[in-house]
Amino acid sequence: MAVIGRATTATALSTGCVTLYRPPGIVLSPLRTDFEMLNRLVSPFNSIVGQEPESIAGALNELRGFLMPRLEEQGLPMSGDFNQSHCLISNIGSPYSCSINPRYSENGRLDLSERKTIALLGFLGLRGFDPDLAASIFKSAVGRRGIRAYWTQIPEIRERYDVSPSEVAARSDHSPVEEHIGRSIKELDEEIIGIPPIFGLSQYQKKMGHLERDTGKRIFEVVTPLSLPGHRLQTALERVAAREGCRLLKGLTAIDMEFSGNHASSVTVRSRSREQRITFSKMILASGNLVSGGLVTNVDEPDQIVPPLQADTGRMPSTLSVSDTSLGSQALRSAMTTGIRTDADFHVVCKKGEVLDNVFVAGSALSGFSLPTGVGLGGVMFTSWIAAENAMEEG
Repeated sequence: MAVIGRATTATALSTGCVTLYRPPGIVLSPLRTDFEMLNRLVSPFNSIVGQEPESIAGALNELRGFLMPRLEEQGLPMSGDFNQSHCLISNIGSPYSCSINPRYSENGRLDLSERKTIALLGFLGLRGFDPDLAASIFKSAVGRRGIRAYWTQIPEIRERYDVSPSEVAARSDHSPVEEHIGRSIKELDEEIIGIPPIFGLSQYQKKMGHLERDTGKRIFEVVTPLSLPGHRLQTALERVAAREGCRLLKGLTAIDMEFSGNHASSVTVRSRSREQRITFSKMILASGNLVSGGLVTNVDEPDQIVPPLQADTGRMPSTLSVSDTSLGSQALRSAMTTGIRTDADFHVVCKKGEVLDNVFVAGSALSGFSLPTGVGLGGVMFTSWIAAENAMEEG
């Protein structure tokens, strides 16, 4: 098995949390999965739509049972349930709804912090988190008092400005930064302390655990997109894939396929310096749209890099309408909601209408499954799981 892809994945740009769908409005208490909404999000795939909720829940539980123990083995313990949604505190203070999240974001769940005092602790010079702004937005959005903002300075950022969390993580792996943070936290009276993400995958579990034990406080990471948590999840997933026997061909682009009837036999991939042809028995295309380079747009009409594949532009997530302006220009809306056409079992449908019996599509390569259309990593993982099951069942 091999995974081919180039550019930055949506996972690496994410919050590191896994979301199936986001319920409208602010939900402060846990909310069970709305299977009707889930069906709309993954339509028009008949293999999922119309199934009993118990069947969908069973597939989600299988995915969770496979994924979470393996992520924990890689140093990224996760908490939560695909069938349930709850709210955390984001880096800008707004509630963030998700299903599964890093364990040390779980401590910031709003339903677990009622009638408790919360402190948001920022680090001078760190990019992406202003505790004063976050506390102000939180009070306005949630209508809850008892949250205060504080600042501290850590040696890894001293006398610097606009430092990224990844830069701090690289330094904190080899320094006792948690001891400096712990001393600041001990001076606070609040019961629950939120900090920005600054620990890389190799030290995340160890150093966050040390902070909690040393301070006696409940410590949580604020949910932060386009930052370290997404990179942690991406790295952990790649290590899981490699451990399961998958070959990672990073930095490559699929440019051509070879066919025999309705069967694809090989793909030509290109790097910056050379091209090579790879033969395969089954292929799953799961990398798409602008973020990962799987699809490109020529402004008027999206088109695939691999010419025989057919574009599917007719599908919009239930969270958007065709006239929705939240995605900006029409070209951007087209790019973000375009994917590769499939049949009900996720087989590729080519431009001439033929169905490829050994090439499947899942994740962001499906139309409407790219951020920021609202489907989330949960939908991407779910469709990938179903596509992989279909590929295995067909021998």
